[in-house]
Amino acid sequence: MSGARDVAANAIDYIESLITEMLAGGHTDNEISLGRLLSSNQEIQVQLKSQLSEKIF
Repeated sequence: MSGARDVAANAIDYIESLITEMLAGGHTDNEISLGRLLSSNQEIQVQLKSQLSEKIF
């Protein structure tokens, strides 16, 4: 899964805006798709999620 590293590298570009939008909007969480990976015949979506509620940690 060499593409996994490329997809994960997108997190660097999105993390600050993800948290900023979450806090500015008064939301308890926020998430964004970083990309998709293919494994055999299965498609896997990789997401970055920020969470404010400690109950879900």
